Amino acid sequence: MTAVRKPARPLTARRAGSYHRFMTSKRYLLSQAAALVLCAVALVLAMQLWDADIDVPFHSWGDAVMTVVNVGGASETGWVSNFSLLGGQFGLDSNAFPQTEGASSVLIFLIARVSRGIGMTMNLFFLLGFFLATATALHVFLRRGFHPALSVAAALLYAFLPYHLLRGEYHIFLAAYYAAPLVLDLALRIAEGGGGALPTAVPSAGAGAGGSAAQGRDPARTWTAGAVLVALLAGISGAYYAFFSAFFLLFAAVVRTVRDRAAGRRAPLRPYACVGLVAAALAVDLIPFAVHLLRVGSTAGAVVRGSAEAEVYGLKLAFLLLPVQGHRIPALAELTQAYMRSGVYSNENSFAALGVVGAFGFLASLVALLFARPRTDRPDLRMLGTFQAAAFALATVGGFGSLFALLVSKEIRAYNRLSVFMAFLALLAVLLLLQRAVDRLAGRRRAAAAAAVAVAVLGLGLFDQTTPAMVPTYAANWQAYMDDAAFVQAVEAEAGAGALVFQLPFLPYPEHGPIRKMIDYDPARMALHSKTLHWSYGATKGSAEAAWMEETAALPAAEMIARLRGTGYAGIYVDRAAYEPAEAQALEASILAVAGKAPVVDGDARLAYYPIR
Repeated sequence: MTAVRKPARPLTARRAGSYHRFMTSKRYLLSQAAALVLCAVALVLAMQLWDADIDVPFHSWGDAVMTVVNVGGASETGWVSNFSLLGGQFGLDSNAFPQTEGASSVLIFLIARVSRGIGMTMNLFFLLGFFLATATALHVFLRRGFHPALSVAAALLYAFLPYHLLRGEYHIFLAAYYAAPLVLDLALRIAEGGGGALPTAVPSAGAGAGGSAAQGRDPARTWTAGAVLVALLAGISGAYYAFFSAFFLLFAAVVRTVRDRAAGRRAPLRPYACVGLVAAALAVDLIPFAVHLLRVGSTAGAVVRGSAEAEVYGLKLAFLLLPVQGHRIPALAELTQAYMRSGVYSNENSFAALGVVGAFGFLASLVALLFARPRTDRPDLRMLGTFQAAAFALATVGGFGSLFALLVSKEIRAYNRLSVFMAFLALLAVLLLLQRAVDRLAGRRRAAAAAAVAVAVLGLGLFDQTTPAMVPTYAANWQAYMDDAAFVQAVEAEAGAGALVFQLPFLPYPEHGPIRKMIDYDPARMALHSKTLHWSYGATKGSAEAAWMEETAALPAAEMIARLRGTGYAGIYVDRAAYEPAEAQALEASILAVAGKAPVVDGDARLAYYPIR
């Protein structure tokens, strides 16, 4: 007689009794602790952190210097749009274009209270993103009843997506995608017809993906409280993630309505309120921008977008499924490079690679959407496939996102960034398949199999998703950082505390592009090292401040220096990389003839500071 194998007992409300008991259970806490320890180990290995200097930004060129501006502002004031060390006598105010990083700004402000400078703050915030993504993903997986070992493996793969490591500190706020698992869990529960929102209700064992509210609690109250928390967090996690969260929640509400009406039930309206909550939180984030508009009027020239950019930065199926750039296996790396050489619009959309594990889950959910029968014992593959299909239809080149950019708003353009949500759905599909396979075993065999499968999947996934090319160039960053630090220290000694420094050539902020070998945002690097000096870079395009800076920079040396002296500037900084050699020599000779004092020059003779007081 064949023994009847009992299915795995998920940690759910029937066992935990309530959400509080679930969160404080030994099994949950040990799983989270183990995941965070493994995350730290994986971080050290994947990024070779033994070579890093925590005070030196991991990435310090291009858009990563834009991060210096935002992190500096958030460190000072708790908001990314204000930074007193840039913008000269006016100060830098980025509110000429929307800033929607409320959650990240709070975290950065708190980190800055214990860090030694902007560089350390940047690094700690970036590293924190891996732990937060691990914790939120694992929370959702455990809450849905998956085996702890399998859940830990999947959570780590989610935290170490190529998307995360390739964006690095260049797109540091996009790398903070820890809210996505919470939003998707809520959206799935809405679509599945469950009453519980993520933080306040846990499904009963065997009750299906929707489940019931935790024992002893009012389902309506717990659903509302949980939905509010998740939706508000989504709304202050950046404009892109707020937009994508609203999309998934709206899609889930529509799916719920269609299913309820097909079953002859009255569809609830509360799921639609979640979309409104996301919008309301985003609106709060936009208050400084609105105030700025009331104060100065239109800022349309600060950042110009075009509807065609939704095509340029749209999601491409090939990049979802192809190996990550610079894969450890040369043949796989060449495969991706061959596509990038032959294709069009290869840019940050190549960061969307799901990895071999995620790609399997993505394809499995789509196959299930077409061929599988509905199941009710766990999150349904068909439902995951439905969400994946909707996401792809929105984000792909020529998809609904392109129509949205054309007809509604051009501000959301990089739809490839939706891939981080699709990656979580893909890993959820993998977990579902692995759990079903493990549940066929009995007793200790089940636990041993789950552990073995988790180790294999985690090892394969991390090998596939991380590459040596993702390791920052620590030595080069350190040398450039120290050269800049020595130069700024010398300028401070010459200029004195609190001095104003005018930077040449004039470079509008933001998104101007390079001027010869001086790339965008380069002048902001000086603020990494200065505690008191105020640098002129940071005047927003189209503003009166930018007009003053540009007009001053164009004056002959004698007139420019007279105006700067009258405004309180102590000296002029020249980036020679932005000029032809003869042009730089003529400019500096004219400045020296009026100022009368030899310049302070950095170690590689690129930067020069001329005292004019």
